[in-house]
Amino acid sequence: MANQHSYEELEQRVKQLEKETGKRKRVEREESSLAKFPSENPNPVLRVANDGTILYANKASQPLLNVWGCQIGQRLPDQWCQFTADVLSSGSSKDIELECEDRVFSVTFGPVMDADYVNLYGLDITRRKQAEKALLVANERLQYLLCSTSAVIYTAKASGNYGATFISKNITEMVGYEPREFLDNASFWFDHVHPEDQARVSAEVAIIFQRERHSYEYRFRRKDGTYIWVRDEMKLVLDSDGKPLQIVGFWADITDRKLAEKALRRSEEQYHRIVNTAQEGIWVVDAEARVNYVNQQLADMLGYTVEKILGRYLFDFMDDLSPAAVGESLKGHTQETTGLPDFRFRRKDGSDLWGMVSSSPMFDDNAQFVGALGMIIDVTKRKQAEEALRRSREELRDLAVHLQAAREQERAIIAREIHDDLGQTLSALKIDLTSLEKRLPKDEEGLIDKTKSIARFIDTIVQSVKRIYSGLRPFVLDDLGLIPAMEWMAKGFQDRTGIKCELFISPEDIVVDKDLATTIFRIFQETLSNIGSHANATSVKVSLGEKGTDLILIVSDNGKGITEKQVSDSKSFGLMGMRERALAVGGEVNIRGIENEGTTVKVKIPRKE
Repeated sequence: MANQHSYEELEQRVKQLEKETGKRKRVEREESSLAKFPSENPNPVLRVANDGTILYANKASQPLLNVWGCQIGQRLPDQWCQFTADVLSSGSSKDIELECEDRVFSVTFGPVMDADYVNLYGLDITRRKQAEKALLVANERLQYLLCSTSAVIYTAKASGNYGATFISKNITEMVGYEPREFLDNASFWFDHVHPEDQARVSAEVAIIFQRERHSYEYRFRRKDGTYIWVRDEMKLVLDSDGKPLQIVGFWADITDRKLAEKALRRSEEQYHRIVNTAQEGIWVVDAEARVNYVNQQLADMLGYTVEKILGRYLFDFMDDLSPAAVGESLKGHTQETTGLPDFRFRRKDGSDLWGMVSSSPMFDDNAQFVGALGMIIDVTKRKQAEEALRRSREELRDLAVHLQAAREQERAIIAREIHDDLGQTLSALKIDLTSLEKRLPKDEEGLIDKTKSIARFIDTIVQSVKRIYSGLRPFVLDDLGLIPAMEWMAKGFQDRTGIKCELFISPEDIVVDKDLATTIFRIFQETLSNIGSHANATSVKVSLGEKGTDLILIVSDNGKGITEKQVSDSKSFGLMGMRERALAVGGEVNIRGIENEGTTVKVKIPRKE
């Protein structure tokens, strides 16, 4: 037993010695290890005893020692001593980050259980922390940019159900759902696409693998159950081998645009209904007068189909004279709608289409003229009626000229006959009466007085005959011309009415042919007659002159002044006769009165070529 006991004691003693020997060897190895730490190691390396005493620290550890305020052989601050003890008691390594002035270190506390101390291994992570901070700022900036735009940015898988892998936070503002709802459920996006759009959307997404870029539009159900219109712009990202990696893109809410487009379509449909049911022909031409729109009414007016008109020049459908006027109108475009003269168009069958045209110019955003919108009203029947009326008036005017000439000729004949026959008869009668008077006895005073009375009566009749045939056709007009005839007329008017009448002729040797002389004389005669009957004037001034190829007659009085109503009165046959005489030879008569100042009659007669 004693041997057994001695053996057991010996065995225990050996084990104790081995344990102590092993411990010593480990300590030697640790000491040897510490001796091997290079002083130039760029990272901090320290050894701290279980009581917090610093056993070793290399040169790179100085920033840590400065923060702790201690050196080798001194204890760490209390909180770090406690931390070291906690690491030893837990038997697990712990990492901390420690800011040292302008540097940041990651320090690992590694327990050495058998030696009852802790090794500290530091790593300078200043650059990494700066990079992390910069990345954080960049991420914040990116999120701000992503959320400050109305578009939602996303990435999605390039296969399978195309589930979202990223989606910007502003998705919530657009549709009411959180980004996580899209990321956690791969089919969430597709399930909320309008059922009527899902088949088309599936086909649209597949196109991305052919084009790499694609955009399309669809309806998406919001959280409140309403639908919005979304424009989806996407791009396929490929790896270096050309294989799809992911899809990136953005969604834009285009609901307002779609509503505007719908309203615009409604407006255009209404516009087209109005345009195509309008009685007016409507077209739109570009700056070169090429037709790019025409309504059915205008096509029917011209006898063409709409397709046959589009793309052709407007001039192709007009007569030879109208294009020049239209061209000038296009050159002189303004911002205002303008009425244009009536234009003559050519129908497909060759007949005329007269149109009353109005035009409104069109400009681009730079105020450059790009074309015009025109409207045409078919006035062919009106123009035909006007032409018939014009021909009728010309015929009536020709007839009036003929009748005036015939009347003047007849007056001249009658005046000659009165002058020759009646005048000669009266002259012979007076001669005979004078002869008879001379033969009467001087004591026949009664008969002598009677013959003298008859002679005076014959003189009166002669004067009346002169007045009558002069009124019918003054011989002075035929024998001496217009100027003497006007002088004779003015003197007779002044003698008869007591109204002073001054006549100014320039040039004095003005020559007027017989027909125009008759017209001017008769108008002058009628003017003096009106002044004598209605003007209450005391003075009349008459001028006759030339202006270019025109003869100008102006008669002014200082009477009460004719009114506009009197000038336009359809029962003023004298004034009407003056106008008709002037019109018959291509001239015109203008009459203007000023109350209590007088009336001016201006006659313009073109000379015959």
